[in-house]
Amino acid sequence: MLIAHLPSGYILGMLARRWREMPGIVAAAMVGGVIPDIDMLYFHLVDGGRTHHHAYITHWPLFWMAAGAFCLAVSRWFGATRLPLIAAFFAGALLHMMLDAVASPIMWLAPFDRHAFELVTVPARYENWVLSFVLHWTFTYRTYYLRMGFVALVAAAPARDRRGSKGHLSSHRLCEIATPVYGHSSVGRAAVSKTAGRRFEPCCPCHFPREISYL
Repeated sequence: MLIAHLPSGYILGMLARRWREMPGIVAAAMVGGVIPDIDMLYFHLVDGGRTHHHAYITHWPLFWMAAGAFCLAVSRWFGATRLPLIAAFFAGALLHMMLDAVASPIMWLAPFDRHAFELVTVPARYENWVLSFVLHWTFTYRTYYLRMGFVALVAAAPARDRRGSKGHLSSHRLCEIATPVYGHSSVGRAAVSKTAGRRFEPCCPCHFPREISYL
């Protein structure tokens, strides 16, 4: 939940904020990105692990689509001004469904059809299912969202450069932060450039000649 869904919700919220600047829209997307996994409380405390938590209604994509459409319709009917927050919340929940479907069974048509779909089946190679999941290659895509979320957080937060001015992040400092995540590849520089919303010079990321304003 924290490794993939929370960072992916943050990234979704940052993209939503580009579309509509509104306080709380990033938080709404992040909460929506993790809210389906609230069923883990029932899974452990009530059900005792007898039923896969993806079989619960909180992991039915049609439930979130219907709930989102209903909430948006009612809010629009009453002239609510927080429609972007509602949209970001339910978009985060649906993003959760899509990420889970990569390596976990999701019943996309439940309750009408309980056939579960997943892109990749993770074999139970170890007695502990968590270990089987973590050591499978699909786990890397989850850590990718964690790294992207970290870089997006650093690029969006106010910082001080070497001269002490606010609102600027020196290119060398951004390089120091991003290099352990992406390395010195052109793909890495492109990822950081996209996150920061600016173009970097086509040179070694450790020798950017000028500062970058990102606010």
